[in-house]
Amino acid sequence: MKTMNKIFIAIVALALVLVVSCTKDQTTDLSQEQNLERSIDDVDAKAKLMDETINHQQRVVAISYIGSLCDVVTGTHASERSYTNSDLFDYYYFDGTAGDVVDITVLRTTPGLDTGMTLYFGTTGDSSGVTYNSGGPNMTFLRFTDDSVFNPSCFGDPSLIGFVLPSTGTYTLAVFDVQGCGFPKDYEIITSGISCDSDGDGCADVNDEIINSNMEATVTIDGCDSGVPNEVTLDSCGITMSDLMDALELGDYRNHGQFVRAVAHVVNGWYDSELITLEEKDAIMTCAGQANIPS
Repeated sequence: MKTMNKIFIAIVALALVLVVSCTKDQTTDLSQEQNLERSIDDVDAKAKLMDETINHQQRVVAISYIGSLCDVVTGTHASERSYTNSDLFDYYYFDGTAGDVVDITVLRTTPGLDTGMTLYFGTTGDSSGVTYNSGGPNMTFLRFTDDSVFNPSCFGDPSLIGFVLPSTGTYTLAVFDVQGCGFPKDYEIITSGISCDSDGDGCADVNDEIINSNMEATVTIDGCDSGVPNEVTLDSCGITMSDLMDALELGDYRNHGQFVRAVAHVVNGWYDSELITLEEKDAIMTCAGQANIPS
């Protein structure tokens, strides 16, 4: 009887060993399988992240400039933590001459913004390759600045004070949020030393008598193209020859002869000042004679 009991106990013990061994093997296999799946998932996730990064770097997104830096720029806002995504930069431009000394300060007008800015030489039509510290293929990176003015609400406000422009041409200023503290993210830009010429007539806006001059290539009168180059007149700042012809066309005349005499008075002055040649004077007067003014 004792022998039978020993045999029974031995069989039970062997069965338990086999069960535990089998269970352990199954558990081990399952764990390895799970680890393998997790490893595959990690690789796929990393590959996906890499693809997204490469696609973002290679993506060409068209951008538009908000405006020029001529005075105080207000009523603008930045996107959340946009300094890592040039698609979301706010872009501004201004013209400068090598040696000009400019001041540019970006001040938050609401507490949620951590303002940052980058200055580039040149302009761009898209964000390809542009970062807060690189200008990409179309612009030269000049300066990134952030937190240069103390502001306890959310880090600081950046400034470029006494910055000497290295080249003559058009500059780009990008504004963005670095490490935001909430919403909204409004700001204003204050500048000095930047002379803006909105219409490109060679006269700074602060002195320009006509901010939006007629900058057509040639002088026309009532649709007649004289072929005479449209120049800025010598006796004023920012008034072109076409500006004066446009004003004469709007005059109140009793008859056509009175209009022609008014044009002749102006054109003779240009000829006397050697602004135009005799042939150019005759071409303008021919158009004046053909004009249906007054209608």
